[in-house]
Amino acid sequence: MTPATESLAPRTGDSDSAPLDATAAPLPARAPPPLASDLMRRAAQGAHEGIDRMAASAAPQLEQLDATVASANQAVQVKVDQMRRARDEWADDLRCTVRRNPLTALLAAVAFGTLIARLMR
Repeated sequence: MTPATESLAPRTGDSDSAPLDATAAPLPARAPPPLASDLMRRAAQGAHEGIDRMAASAAPQLEQLDATVASANQAVQVKVDQMRRARDEWADDLRCTVRRNPLTALLAAVAFGTLIARLMR
């Protein structure tokens, strides 16, 4: 036997160096020492309690923020509706004016177009 293959061959008479059995069950994981597991449990419990306190103190502010956002959204919707009504009224007034005075509306449109064209040069 060569020195390289000698280390792979099982030795006889030495119980500590017996070859490993591939079918043997793996060793169970060692449990952490009682002190460490107790410390971890207490740390986790303390973290949970701290998070619960923060959530409880933040809940009223979140509810107030939600109410403020809802109120602002409602106010914006009211303003949008007012602006749409004003736009529709102006468009209707302009249509009526153009129908009553078509020649004046045409001359105003030409004058406005000419002014814009000169400004764009």
